[in-house]
Amino acid sequence: MTSGWLVRCLALLLAWRMRAACWAFVAVTQPQRPVGRTARRVRERRQPRPRARMEQRSTEGEGCTPARVITRRITQAVSASQVLDIMQAEQENPNMDLIAVATAWTRLAQLQRSINAETTNSPAFLMLVCLTGSLLERPAGLARAVANIFWAAARLHGSMSPQLAALWPSLARAIRTTVNDLNAQGVANVIWAVAKLANAGIEVVLGLLPVLAARVPAVISEMIEQHVSNVIWATGQLSVEPFRSGVARSLREALPDLVARAGVLLPTAKPQAIGNICWGMALCGYYDDVLFGAVAARVTNEAAGWSHADVELNLSWVLCALARLKATGHQDLMDTAAKILPPMLSKISDWSLCALSWSFQQLDSGNFDTFRQSLEAEVTSRGIPEDDVERSRFGPETWKQANQRHK
Repeated sequence: MTSGWLVRCLALLLAWRMRAACWAFVAVTQPQRPVGRTARRVRERRQPRPRARMEQRSTEGEGCTPARVITRRITQAVSASQVLDIMQAEQENPNMDLIAVATAWTRLAQLQRSINAETTNSPAFLMLVCLTGSLLERPAGLARAVANIFWAAARLHGSMSPQLAALWPSLARAIRTTVNDLNAQGVANVIWAVAKLANAGIEVVLGLLPVLAARVPAVISEMIEQHVSNVIWATGQLSVEPFRSGVARSLREALPDLVARAGVLLPTAKPQAIGNICWGMALCGYYDDVLFGAVAARVTNEAAGWSHADVELNLSWVLCALARLKATGHQDLMDTAAKILPPMLSKISDWSLCALSWSFQQLDSGNFDTFRQSLEAEVTSRGIPEDDVERSRFGPETWKQANQRHK
């Protein structure tokens, strides 16, 4: 395979050189128009400017190794096909390394909307998969690159699952090799990716959980809000069916420390992080008075200023989490929801509507009859059956999958 790609690259290089030579011949043989005195003076005045621009361009790469020049080109790509074109052109470059490959995967994940069947079935993409598998055999000292590839591949799994199948065993081995060098972001990203992949049926990655959980205490003090929320969310996802009992035991053992860290970071956490933390804890069946009290107080004070998307998803998650945990007593939070949600009810998603309806059924002791009637009226107007309202307690992804099976 390598020799075939080398022949193709050499052919492309030869074609490029021939085209460059033709343009050079045209430039030399093209007769020059006479230049008048005024035009000559104007040209002489303008001459230094192109030189200055050329000098500036020539120093742009100073301090960059040849390998990092490749990564810079990749990060500037504006489509998935452009990323693959760069990787195809550079595949025989002796400076190609795992960092450049990780940059390519990360950029593909960022440009996921530009990926289609033609992209994933292209020889260039298959070349990238093979190159990645080869370089993953030597991951020592490259923990960050390995974690980035793992995270990006998990994000891309839905759009290219058959093509990625060969990578999971190699990635799992590479994570095991480099786990003790992973920083807080790397640990959080890989744990999140394991949960996403396991939910998609890629169970080979579940064996990584014990070594990842063992790494958590060493990096937890460095974790920011997003890291903590991703790990708690993932722990919750792996604590419920269809996963066998105990698959997330090692992560659950770290839950008290993660919850304590979440409490420290809560004042600066974004709504999405708050929603993920609460939902993960609910799936684990883990209630903490201090943290949920602080969450309820913050959401009560700030939810009116949240975006529509944050109210629709994250407020629904917080309330559904409280309902799952049978955590009554947060009347101020419920009052806030009952005040800000009515104008939005016709615009929120079916799952959010069902989750809010189910949550208020569980939490209300008769103080929010009017709001509950508004929720039930909207449910009825959309023709949503009561079973769907009941299933909303399992979360949006599980709820959606169940609805697809029943259609």
